[in-house]
Amino acid sequence: MEIVVSTNFILDNEVVSSSDFNRKQLSNGIVIYEVIRVSNSIPLFLGAHIDRFIISINKLGVKTNVSISTIASRISTLININNLSIGNIRFQLCFSKNSQTTFSAWIVPHSYPDKELYITGIKVATLASQRNNPNLKIFNSNFKSSISKHKLELGVYELLLVNENGFVTEGSKSNIFFLKDNSLITPKTEQVLPGITRMKVIQIAGSMGIKLLEKKISSTSLKIYDSAFISGTSPKILPIRNIDEIQFNTKNDTINKVMDEYELMVAKDMLSFNWDHYTNGRLPDK
Repeated sequence: MEIVVSTNFILDNEVVSSSDFNRKQLSNGIVIYEVIRVSNSIPLFLGAHIDRFIISINKLGVKTNVSISTIASRISTLININNLSIGNIRFQLCFSKNSQTTFSAWIVPHSYPDKELYITGIKVATLASQRNNPNLKIFNSNFKSSISKHKLELGVYELLLVNENGFVTEGSKSNIFFLKDNSLITPKTEQVLPGITRMKVIQIAGSMGIKLLEKKISSTSLKIYDSAFISGTSPKILPIRNIDEIQFNTKNDTINKVMDEYELMVAKDMLSFNWDHYTNGRLPDK
């Protein structure tokens, strides 16, 4: 894990010294959050992240004055004041019991997969667990601690959550895709957090004519699939070597094509990025 030295963070309209940072105080209530990857000082797919953030706020019925332009402006300030070139940023809205809202943003430690893992694939294990309100990105410290403990004990890169009905839903910090006969299969959107990278994979499948199915996936049926991969902000698109004792083929042409196309999407997003796109309070195309 690489730790980026951060000298300041954002607290509502203020730039505050990181020496005054108090994570617990900022998480005292319901927390809606996003984690965004920064490359060459550009926040990747910023519009899509802000869009999901605002959708989550609206679904919870939280009233706030935080707007598209203010979110973008604060993230821009955070990147500039910390001279951030590569890393991850978390931005969030904390909704307290007294109906007060607090916006904050800071640089979080990031861990990106080694290049070798994109070739060899990762180890994954299943875990009987599910998130409440899976469509909303709400912080749950107990869930995070439990997941970290299980990953360490099992020696795996990711945990695949299995709900009470025995269906695979998502990774603890990622979405999951399976491949069978060159078709992509992924759990239904209502069962998962609709990840930004997941959305891009679905777009790629459509543009490349790859058949994609959203369906309930039983944890007992995983051995029927040829290959699998996770998608997420930090790992991007990462092949899976095995889930529990089930082995998967990591040398899959469809996965390689999707990975290449995703990198082109990232490059295009970086090339077209402009902070001025957000000043009018509207989001650029996702």
